[in-house]
Amino acid sequence: MGNFQEIIKVSEGALAWTYLFSENRIGKVSRHWHQGLELTMVLDGEVLYTVNGKHFTAHKGDVVLINIGDYHSCQIDHRPQACEAMNIIFPEEFLRCFSKSDRIYFELARTGGGG
Repeated sequence: MGNFQEIIKVSEGALAWTYLFSENRIGKVSRHWHQGLELTMVLDGEVLYTVNGKHFTAHKGDVVLINIGDYHSCQIDHRPQACEAMNIIFPEEFLRCFSKSDRIYFELARTGGGG
């Protein structure tokens, strides 16, 4: 099992690093952390996650937020059209434009008819 820091490098002039899971044939991502806020929108299928030791499944339409420094891993079925997700990682330098706090932390709140 991995336990490493992923270095996020954003292209010059971009505010975030983005990719589709299918572009990189993502099937399994080992346990890691990074200095960026990660948002993933599951577009189709489901993704099995472990974040800071907690396991859950994200389904089509779910948004997963992973804070700076959170240890996380995921696994998807990478067969064609079985699962698709869009990932956006905002580097800590970008987030510092909005907060001078030592610890930048976000939470998602469920709204609407969900539980």
